[in-house]
Amino acid sequence: MVVCALEVRLYLPGACSLKDKRRVLRSLIDQVRHRFNVSVAETDDQDLHQSIVIGLACVSGSGEHARRSLDTVVRWIEDHCEAEVVSVTDVMPEPGFWPENRQPGPGRADPG
Repeated sequence: MVVCALEVRLYLPGACSLKDKRRVLRSLIDQVRHRFNVSVAETDDQDLHQSIVIGLACVSGSGEHARRSLDTVVRWIEDHCEAEVVSVTDVMPEPGFWPENRQPGPGRADPG
């Protein structure tokens, strides 16, 4: 199992209020969920009306497939969203994310 995750930062120059931002964000999240088999959520800058930060995640049996899926979503956002993509960052779990007795590893089943 492979999990790929990205943080996508967007700039929404036309937003004058949080209401404007939420309209664009809700549409973006709904469309991404409907069109692509990925998880998406707002992850930061909730109180800044011209900034949108979303997290995208894809679980797959192939790292190449997961990466291609997320790249396709980012290209779609660039082409169809009112907001401008500012940055795209790979996200990895921070050290200490996994408890000592639950470290994932090749060929090792999750003890959960």
